Amino acid sequence: MAVIKVSTEDSWIVGRWAFRTILRPTIEALTEDMDKEVINRALALDGLHLPLIDQVQARRIALTMEKVTRGLRKSLIEADPTTLQPIDLEFIEYLSAIESSLRRHYA
Repeated sequence: MAVIKVSTEDSWIVGRWAFRTILRPTIEALTEDMDKEVINRALALDGLHLPLIDQVQARRIALTMEKVTRGLRKSLIEADPTTLQPIDLEFIEYLSAIESSLRRHYA
């Protein structure tokens, strides 16, 4: 299990596969090395706690993650529905929720 803490109120506890599915493309999308380092540490420690990061840096990371989650969700929604598994449908819901939370707290 891993956690993404968006705010002091919003925590998302997910399987490591879901955590990595979101954070690996986030690293690729980030432009600042120090932001990439935060995500690399989060992957190593199975936890990303945005409220503990400098507010400006947390916002950059959060907005990038929001774009990544939107893209992941869109690709799953546009996939052939006959190929989707129940876990894919759950992941779509999770992506929608975290995307909304990131937007609400950092946009």
